[in-house]
Amino acid sequence: MELIDIVDENNQITGQVEDRMVAYKEGLWRRVVSCWIINEKGELLIQKRSEKNLEALVNGLKQEDK
Repeated sequence: MELIDIVDENNQITGQVEDRMVAYKEGLWRRVVSCWIINEKGELLIQKRSEKNLEALVNGLKQEDK
């Protein structure tokens, strides 16, 4: 279980803390960080996690105390 801070539409922490998957499934606002790597040709480096799932190379959730 990974607990994350929930934020409002203005990116202000509400004080609500939820499990990451609960927040995702319920569509709750949360802080997310993504890192995109693009080379000089404009090509994007992506990770193939399965036959149907392509993702940015690095993703994460931003916690207030980290």
